[in-house]
Amino acid sequence: MELSEIQQIVKSLFMENIPPLQVKYDNEKGFEVAGTKETIQGKQKVNELYFGSIIPKPKDIRLYFFPIYTDPDQFELSP
Repeated sequence: MELSEIQQIVKSLFMENIPPLQVKYDNEKGFEVAGTKETIQGKQKVNELYFGSIIPKPKDIRLYFFPIYTDPDQFELSP
């Protein structure tokens, strides 16, 4: 499978959740989504909370997925 195909598959999975998520950016450098509710991050109030991003690199596609850090027991990962 080509990297561009992998990127499109992962992006489409994020897009299934818009709304309630929102696209922060979608360009050649990557794709990022965030929440839309005001929340507390640390000691600050922020307008949205980072959810995830897809960053294309020459030899791979990088997935940054915040929920895996907050709720690891909800995800099954291969070694």
